[in-house]
Amino acid sequence: MDKNTQKAWRIGSFCIATYLASYVTRNILSVSTPEMIKEAFFTKEYTGLLSSICFIFYAVGQLINGFIGDRVHQKYMIIMGLGISSVSTFVIPIFDNRILHFTAFALIGFGLSMLRGPLMKVISENTAATHARMICTLFSMAGFAGPLIASILSIFFKWRAVFTATGVISVIITVLAVAAITTLEKRGEIKFVPKYDKGIAGILNVFKLEDFIFYMLISSIGEIAGSSITFWIPTYTTEHLGFSNDAASTIYSVVSFSTLFTPFITLLIYEKLIRNGIKLALVMYVISAVFFIAVRFTAAPVLNVSMLIIAKVAAAASSIVWSAYIPGLARSGKVSSANGVIDAAGYAMASLANVLFSTFVGRLGWGGIVNMWYIIMLIGAAVSFIKLIMKKKQKA
Repeated sequence: MDKNTQKAWRIGSFCIATYLASYVTRNILSVSTPEMIKEAFFTKEYTGLLSSICFIFYAVGQLINGFIGDRVHQKYMIIMGLGISSVSTFVIPIFDNRILHFTAFALIGFGLSMLRGPLMKVISENTAATHARMICTLFSMAGFAGPLIASILSIFFKWRAVFTATGVISVIITVLAVAAITTLEKRGEIKFVPKYDKGIAGILNVFKLEDFIFYMLISSIGEIAGSSITFWIPTYTTEHLGFSNDAASTIYSVVSFSTLFTPFITLLIYEKLIRNGIKLALVMYVISAVFFIAVRFTAAPVLNVSMLIIAKVAAAASSIVWSAYIPGLARSGKVSSANGVIDAAGYAMASLANVLFSTFVGRLGWGGIVNMWYIIMLIGAAVSFIKLIMKKKQKA
């Protein structure tokens, strides 16, 4: 292994570990909901609202911290981000207080929003393009591994212990990540180059990056599938399909594991078969919509879950945004800013979707909610098709 590859793996290791810790944190509410709603203090609507608050503040934070991440050293962003989320995670299981819960989940969302942009900047600006694509693919895989780890914790611990254990993990990862950054900086393997834009116009130049709006929309659809739909899977499998809480946790783990390798598969398809992110998104979202429709009209629980897994895997096509598009922006100096805006848009849409799901699950039933899921995927396919036509017209 040559020196550049070794350096890339050293940088990638702490970035992936840090991002993995953030994704475990943001998924513990989802896996804990079936157990939490057994207590009089919690309801489906309440936990759904807590999730939405976390998404909203994550989205707002991404928009703010994405631009800050191009200007402030990533070491301080990690300390603040994981520090805030860790303290909030410790507090939640101790007190049954709605105002305190709302505040804690808002802080978790905002704290975690400090991480992705700066980490993507470290990867994209300090490694070769081929290494950056692979690391960012593993980076995305860490995002899918987060729900898997959260579900495993929920199998072995009660929900309050799950929150506490996650807080401890975050603290440990924070210490290790900061130590890694400090060491690699001293070795000259990581350099932080701040990017300063003058005025609002300079900041808004991120929207002028090629195909930025399209990938922002595609990412939003993918985030709804990855966050909002994922959040409801444990409750869907217990209430609609009749599985026990333990079985639902296992199913959640299987769903999470099945999507774990999607970023790598997506990148492989992109590099070997469909060297076009727009075409790739179109194909994958059509497949996702078809299988979500199958979920809607399949009564057998095991077959229903199988269709759901395939639909979720296909919906993860948006990982191409992080595996190929964002790393390709290294020369612009706007990696963190672009990441922040795209992720903010995604989580804003995910929070809106979660509010809609929470509001209508009692009125429309699970059949109506699944209808909403496949309609969202069809919108993703339509956006990709329109963009593909526009691209062909531009070339002509």
